[in-house]
Formats: sequence, C-alpha cells, structure tokens
Amino acid sequence: MKTITTFLLSLCILSASAQDDYEFSTFTAFYIPVLDGTSLTGGQIWDDPDFTLQLPFEFVYFGDTISALFGDSEFLGGILRTEIQNDGTTHALIAN
Repeated sequence: MKTITTFLLSLCILSASAQDDYEFSTFTAFYIPVLDGTSLTGGQIWDDPDFTLQLPFEFVYFGDTISALFGDSEFLGGILRTEIQNDGTTHALIAN
C-alpha cells in the first residue's frame, strides 16, 4: 500500500510542476515610503470603492487587450475587473 501511495503522490507532484517558461527573481532593498501618493479612490472609504486604474502598458488577458483596471462597488472591493467587452462580459482579477 505504501508503494502505491508513494507512486501516486510522486505522479501528482510531477504533474503539478509541469509549468514551463516561468522565471522568478527577487531582490533586497530598504523600504522607502511613498511621499505625495495619489489616492485611487478620491477620498472614498476603502470598502468597495469605485475607481479606474489607467495602466501605462497593455497586456492580453483571456484574448482581450487590457489597458485599464476598474475597482467596482458591485465586485466587493477586493476584485478588479477589466473593461466591459462588446458582448457585455468582463473579466475579474481576484487578489488572493
């Protein structure tokens, strides 16, 4: 039974690490506080705010080109959404 369990566990670990072309890098630096930052919510309480975050770059997400993210009170504050597409759908980005 141990052999079967070990084999199945090994198979799960190998299949879970099947992602290719992933690069991770990190660095160490002193903390520098943000001075004169810009409020994304315009003074709203940070609980389900409405705001637009215009990005200085574009990226493709589920086949759509994204240039802005939206905080929407209908999406519970912790979820960002993309622009509403021609078919009326939007994509959600959830920070874990």
